[in-house]
Amino acid sequence: MQAPPSLAASTSLLQTEKFASLSGVDATRGHHQDVLPGSETPLQRHPSKMAANGSSTASKSNNAGGKPSGPTAEQVVGTFQRMRQEQRSMASKASEFEMENNEHSLVIETLKEVDPSSKCFRLVGGVLVERTVKEVLPALENNKEQISKIIESLTSQMQIKGRELTEYRERYNIRLVGEGEGEGQSAASRESEGGASKGGTGVLVS
Repeated sequence: MQAPPSLAASTSLLQTEKFASLSGVDATRGHHQDVLPGSETPLQRHPSKMAANGSSTASKSNNAGGKPSGPTAEQVVGTFQRMRQEQRSMASKASEFEMENNEHSLVIETLKEVDPSSKCFRLVGGVLVERTVKEVLPALENNKEQISKIIESLTSQMQIKGRELTEYRERYNIRLVGEGEGEGQSAASRESEGGASKGGTGVLVS
């Protein structure tokens, strides 16, 4: 015996609604929604909370991608000392070449007053080699010219390094030990104020 059509349709509708409430499917809309545990009410996410989460993530990414801090005092002093050592090394080399250049000038002036066919000895690689004046004199003059060019190059490099040192000292407000001790207290205070206005702390270097 079959149930009347109206009773069968009502029973089918009740079963569909019960299945939809258990599985979280909206029977009227035909799509799935989140259901809280122990509740048949769909879970809805508030737009303001989503916006707050997005802004928090953006803030963290901005902090992570910020500019790195400047060098420490130890790094500033180390770089300054290295630059000073390079300048001192250039000055030492230039002084050595100056002495060698003076020696060449003295020997050249002496050989110019000697007979060109006279014998002379030249030190080559730690060994004395016999030559004549007319053979040695052109070589000495050529060596003196090359030494003069080296001295000019070293002098130019020392000037560039000196400007770099000056700019570096001004950038990080570097003061040498004993520098400016004869100045008054007002000058020292002005210097400290000037360093503070530049946003850097003075560094004392021995």
